[in-house]
Amino acid sequence: MSDTQHDLLIEAHLEHSPPQIYPAINLIQSLATTGKPLPQSSYNILLTHLTSTQSTSQTRSLAWDLFANMRLTAHATPTPAIYSTMISACSSSKDPQPERARDLWIELNESTPPERTEYDAIIKALSSTKTTYLEAFDLFRQMLAKHTEATFIPFDESINSDMERWSRFIPTSETFNALLEGTKRAGDLNRARWVLNEVVKLQGGARGWKGVNEELMSGVFMTYASWKPVVKRQLVKRAAPASEQVGSVEATMEESIDEIPKGSETTPLAAEPEVDLDQIRDHPNSVMEPSSPTHTAPQTSADAIREAKVLFDQIINDTLHEGSGPFTNVRLITRLINSYLSVHLAHAPSIASAKEAWDETWSLLSEKGVKMNGWSMMQVLERCAAGEQGKDRDGATAWARAIWDEYLIFTEENLDRSQSLGKDRMYTLGLGPRQIERSYISIIRALSLSPSTPVEDPISLLNTFHSLYPPSTILDGYSATPPTPFQIRMTDRTRLAESDIPPNILFGDVDVLHQRLVREGRKELGWLKWVCKSYEVALRKRRNWRLKGRGEERRRRRPKRVNGAVQEGIEAEESDEENEQWEAEMEGDQR
Repeated sequence: MSDTQHDLLIEAHLEHSPPQIYPAINLIQSLATTGKPLPQSSYNILLTHLTSTQSTSQTRSLAWDLFANMRLTAHATPTPAIYSTMISACSSSKDPQPERARDLWIELNESTPPERTEYDAIIKALSSTKTTYLEAFDLFRQMLAKHTEATFIPFDESINSDMERWSRFIPTSETFNALLEGTKRAGDLNRARWVLNEVVKLQGGARGWKGVNEELMSGVFMTYASWKPVVKRQLVKRAAPASEQVGSVEATMEESIDEIPKGSETTPLAAEPEVDLDQIRDHPNSVMEPSSPTHTAPQTSADAIREAKVLFDQIINDTLHEGSGPFTNVRLITRLINSYLSVHLAHAPSIASAKEAWDETWSLLSEKGVKMNGWSMMQVLERCAAGEQGKDRDGATAWARAIWDEYLIFTEENLDRSQSLGKDRMYTLGLGPRQIERSYISIIRALSLSPSTPVEDPISLLNTFHSLYPPSTILDGYSATPPTPFQIRMTDRTRLAESDIPPNILFGDVDVLHQRLVREGRKELGWLKWVCKSYEVALRKRRNWRLKGRGEERRRRRPKRVNGAVQEGIEAEESDEENEQWEAEMEGDQR
């Protein structure tokens, strides 16, 4: 068989429903042990599948085991494509591993000069944590330097910018999206604004450049949401009472500032151009006022909201009204709208102003076919469940109840359909196990914090959750890990997070409800503890099953009697009864 046929064979295993991952691994390993290994392209197809966006801790551990065994039995020196795949695997938000990505990057540099794809992978891996994202910007500068060196032509003035020439190191939208992964984690608004400014400047220049898209703008808005104001709201002068209006962001704060606290000054970007939005403001058909002070970085929450609203209005103008501005390629998807509204939920001075922005945005976009999903309602519920509402508590409770009614309708309409389409679809709609769990926890906390809400309401919600997702489903969903022919393992089973766990609620999630029951002396205290403890016991039992290898095929060295004498060192295959007996013995030893 040719290399292409081998690749098609592996793809056939993975396109099966469900994907036949373990048969594909067994096939690759059996051929490697016989001295006829498959090409590295076939390995890369399987590694890419195992480390995809919706991968689990188990599939990622299989990928690292396969990668290690490939180097041991088949191909000692990986290709740049495989290096890129494994470096990208280190950028998973569930298990970021920037140190491992850095080691692979050093190996790659020693064997082959990296190109843009490899740079994109390492930049995204280093941007996966807020402690290493600055290294990603350093590598980006290195990448730009290589591009300039490859495209520079002395005394050639026919092309105004080096970015109009193509090279193997030219950055693309994926490169800048990777940089924003770090800024949104660290809340580094200066660098996010610089990235947006550079993308707008480069749009339409180099060959193959797509410009600003919805993913990039989602990263920008999420950076605005995670950014911490330089000046606290308490240090900003209040406007005259007559000019204050409920829900008006501009009227809630005045631009004059008494003082900036020590240590809160912004840190200028090293070796980077001035961060501003003038490039967007000066673009033809821009909705930004010519005199708008976009060159000044936001100092307060009101500044962040105002600037995010300017960007969003420009997106609306370029998409819905067929403008020719810098955001014509941005698609109005639910994820982008959620990112924009997260800025209001994070920085709005009151629940009323956040609700006003929410209602105004969705009323405009619902007519255009853009609908909210589980993520949209979950972030509102979490905002309403925050404990620092003060006088806005009644408004937060009323909004949480209204959103919860919409959430129940949305869940009833989409949960069964999304389950039939798979885990990826459920996660996209915000109906994955963790999203459902967070939504229930938020509404229970929001109602528990409201003095005017009867305590029976959050108790009823917790009882409903317990009925829909009983602790027994945690154990029913357990499945044994199929055996693999790996000679070495790169991951420790005890450090792998359990995947596909149904929604559950622990004591720390409903501590507010517990405190209220104690304060009111309610008899449901024991029931609340029993519910939380039952989930905790089920999770612990499932974890013990995984550590003991329940249901897995094992060969244990055990004594065997031959003619009445014990013979040591003979391996015997365990039957199911022996397996159960062994587990009972292990549980007895732990007790």
